[in-house]
Amino acid sequence: MDCYARGNVLGDEGSQRLGGLVGYNRGDMINCYASGDISAGKGSRDLGGLIGGGSLVGDGHRFEIPASTCYYLRPVENIVLTNSIGFALWEEDLKKRSSFIGWDFENIWMICEGRDYPRLRWEGMQCPP
Repeated sequence: MDCYARGNVLGDEGSQRLGGLVGYNRGDMINCYASGDISAGKGSRDLGGLIGGGSLVGDGHRFEIPASTCYYLRPVENIVLTNSIGFALWEEDLKKRSSFIGWDFENIWMICEGRDYPRLRWEGMQCPP
């Protein structure tokens, strides 16, 4: 809950479970985002902008991971993600408070509107003038 990752993830050929925030998740994710690029070599699987994989249910092809308030950077160019848990946003939208539905920007999060991605208030970041 209330977390983010800003680094790129690069996998080799045959990589599995690569995600912008976590590779494999079995619990709830609320108010999280990942802003890095995800890429992997030939034969890789379970790639996601936010989560690489998670607990499978039913026929083994559907994820049950609540990520309704989580976001990831929409891939550009030839990057193909194999799952889409969370909501993909363009870079400029990841820098807008209005994109983060239900997030607490009074007590938990802060954002330098249009200039940077959200940060947790406890980090003490200040927006430049």
